[in-house]
Amino acid sequence: MEFGNFDFSFFNSIGGGDGKDAPPADDSRADLDTAESRRKVATYKTLSTHQKLRLLSEAALDEALPWHLEKGNAYHVVSYGDVDALTYLRRVAQDQPLDYVILTTWCMAQVDADEVDKWVDRGLIKRIDYVVGEVFQSHARYKKIRETLTKTVAKCGGRVLRCRTHMKVMVCYGPEYDCVIESSANVDTNPRAEQTCITVDSGLADFYKEWLDALPNFDETPEGWEPWQRKNTEMN
Repeated sequence: MEFGNFDFSFFNSIGGGDGKDAPPADDSRADLDTAESRRKVATYKTLSTHQKLRLLSEAALDEALPWHLEKGNAYHVVSYGDVDALTYLRRVAQDQPLDYVILTTWCMAQVDADEVDKWVDRGLIKRIDYVVGEVFQSHARYKKIRETLTKTVAKCGGRVLRCRTHMKVMVCYGPEYDCVIESSANVDTNPRAEQTCITVDSGLADFYKEWLDALPNFDETPEGWEPWQRKNTEMN
C-alpha cells in the first residue's frame, strides 16, 4: 500500500476564473462593446496548506482502515507524515457520534482546537475533557489555543487539565463501541514517522479514563466538574 502519491488534480475542479460557466451573452446587447458589457464576476477558491494535508491524511487512512471498527480488534497503523493524530479521532466520530472523549496531548495546533470545537457544536462529540502539557501555560503561542479549549469544554461540562504529560492518548466512548487511540503523535500535523494503535475495548477505555481522571491539575478545575459516567441508555 503506497501513500504520498495522492492525485491533486481534483483541486483544479474547484478553481475558477476562466468564464466557462458564464451565462450566454444577451444578443440584444451584443453590439455594445464597452468596458461595462465586458465585466464578469469570477471566483477562485484555494486550499490552505493545512486543508490539503488534512485531505491527504483522510485519504491515506481510508486506504489503511476499514470504515467500521469492530469490537475486540486492535488496528495498528504506521505512517510517514501521511496521517495526523486528529484524523483518527475524526474517523471514529464519523463512524459513530461520541458520547465522551478524553483527549491528551503535549501540544496542539490552533486549527485542530478550532476543528474539535466545531465537532462539539455539531454534536459529533457530546462532551470532551482535555489533558495537556505544562507548555500551555509557559509558552505565549498557546494562550489562544488554551482559550479555545476552555471555550469548548465550557459548552459541554468538560475541563482542561494541565499537568506534566507527554501522553498522546484519546479515549472514546460511543453508542456502538468504546475505543482507545494510542499514538506517538501530538495533535499537531507534522511530516514525521508516527505509529498509532486503535483498540476497540471498553475495559481498556475504562482503564485509561480512571487513571486520567485522577491526575493532579496545575490549574483550578471548573466548579461543578465531575468525571463523566455513562448512562445506561448510552450504549446498546
